Amino acid sequence: MSVWLLASLVTKSLVYLAMLATGGGLFVSLLYPLKAITVRYLLPATIMGLLAVCLFFLVQIGQVNQQGVPGMFDMQLGAILAETTLGEGLRWRLAGFALVLVAAATIWLADTHSRFHGWIAAAFIVGLLGCIALAVSVAVLGHVNILDMATRVAAALHLLAVSVWIGALLPLLWVCQQAFQGDRYPGRLILLLRQFGQFGWLFLGLMVISGIWMAWQLLGSFSALLTTTHGRFLLAKLALVALLMALGASNKFFWVSRLADPQNRHGAVKGLRLTILMEIVLAVAVVVATALMTTVEGPVR
Repeated sequence: MSVWLLASLVTKSLVYLAMLATGGGLFVSLLYPLKAITVRYLLPATIMGLLAVCLFFLVQIGQVNQQGVPGMFDMQLGAILAETTLGEGLRWRLAGFALVLVAAATIWLADTHSRFHGWIAAAFIVGLLGCIALAVSVAVLGHVNILDMATRVAAALHLLAVSVWIGALLPLLWVCQQAFQGDRYPGRLILLLRQFGQFGWLFLGLMVISGIWMAWQLLGSFSALLTTTHGRFLLAKLALVALLMALGASNKFFWVSRLADPQNRHGAVKGLRLTILMEIVLAVAVVVATALMTTVEGPVR
């Protein structure tokens, strides 16, 4: 793997991680307002996303130019790439991260100063528009941009569903850590986890359906799963997602139900934290696998 390919993989992974954080962070903030989610998660994620998009673009310039690090700053070549599909997709991403940044800053301001509390609803609308812009960027930049509109819409919906599900894991972990004190466990947190479990299955279903549709359109046959590099990466990704789904099911049907029982509460909290941490590790692995799939070798079609 060349240095440029590695740099492209790293910056793309950072962009993907930031994109996932936006949807999940906003969703948990809507259900359970907590300043730490905004300050420690949404704001840093959007800033990282903006920087990672810029770095990714510079890496693409350098990869084309092949003149070392100085070649990354070739303004003439950059202007040419900015007019391509690459430039269009990155503009959608910059706009999306910028909108979510404005939303996160507004939510923080409303939490800090009560006179701005009325701005929260507008902030979430702006954040939703930002998430939609990020989803559109996948349809513009990804391999699906050569396919029909239905597949591109499926790609956008896939990102939205995945970002809410995976992007909510770290905020949920923080909520668990901050809400649990001694032997008391707030009913509001139990409600949050149950609500997330209910909504989570809806997003999970959307993710699975859209993912299967995209895989079929990109690979064209079941045999391509075993005979192509892209197909084997996809199988690895599917295995990781299956483990994520199993851990999510254990949270919903085992740990969350035990939180309401004072005798089992302490063990349930420890188990819930551990499974969420495992989900986060697997989610990062899924992001890396996705970056490899879209960087090292494209699909059959």
